[in-house]
Amino acid sequence: MQHGKENDRYGLERTFIAAMQGVLVTVADIMVSTDFAPTELHSNVGPTFEFYDFTMEKASKLHQLIGLCEDAMVYFPQLGGDNSVYWLLKKMPDV
Repeated sequence: MQHGKENDRYGLERTFIAAMQGVLVTVADIMVSTDFAPTELHSNVGPTFEFYDFTMEKASKLHQLIGLCEDAMVYFPQLGGDNSVYWLLKKMPDV
């Protein structure tokens, strides 16, 4: 592996690890602290673990993910702002 390529790979790995920590932890925290059915005992939002099929006809996968985050910010405004999920997604490389 060429030295330049190794540095590029390391940079991408660090970027995606930081994104996973910043994005996934934040999204999970928002989900488990959001009341889904306030009339029922312990009814919080949680992940469905469904497969999301990104389409290649539209924008890149990153831009589709950013669009999904923008849609979700209507219901979960805490996804936006400085050092937020939205901010981190916009910093990610489009690979």
